[in-house]
Amino acid sequence: MKIKTGFFLFGLMFVGAAFFFGCSPDAYDDSESYERLEAPKGIRVKAESPRTICVSFAPVDGASSYIIYWGEVGGSDDGKETVYTSYTLANPYRIRHSFKPGTEYCIQVQSVASDGRANISDGDYVTTWIPAPSIYLTKITSKSFAIHIESEVMTRFDVKVDDTIFKLNVWIGPDYPFAETYTTTAGYHTVTAQASSTTPHAELGSQTINLK
Repeated sequence: MKIKTGFFLFGLMFVGAAFFFGCSPDAYDDSESYERLEAPKGIRVKAESPRTICVSFAPVDGASSYIIYWGEVGGSDDGKETVYTSYTLANPYRIRHSFKPGTEYCIQVQSVASDGRANISDGDYVTTWIPAPSIYLTKITSKSFAIHIESEVMTRFDVKVDDTIFKLNVWIGPDYPFAETYTTTAGYHTVTAQASSTTPHAELGSQTINLK
């Protein structure tokens, strides 16, 4: 009788163990019901000013926030910002940061769900603006003046006097200022300087002098 009871109890334990180990994977494996959060698509970036990059992307269903990452290509200027509002191509987000001028950056956008799921987009690249150069004009005579131009970014500039080309593709940088003398007539004269290339965008530098 004792032997039969022991055998019966052992049988119950075996069946219970088989049931537990047989059901546990199904209880914890939610791979079929788990829905992966999509990464943002349609990423577009644009240098909007010397210190602002405009980022637009299509909203992701299920995302409660986004994290925008930026990184200097080949450099160390990296950062991120969390955005809690859905932005679209028609309603872009603007990163305002002391970006290095005339420098290429990679931008990525990560979608984040309230339950912690996340996915990140491919990177898009943009080159920041070149700020306007500083122009200094000094009168020499009633018909001539000195032009001195400085730029914080080493690049080529087109220099004009009264909308007429004076110098084309002149390299101007932190250690390479532009210095020339210009001979003209008495009166007001305006000197402008702008980066020769349209990409990246560059601000126009302008200064006026009156030769009396």
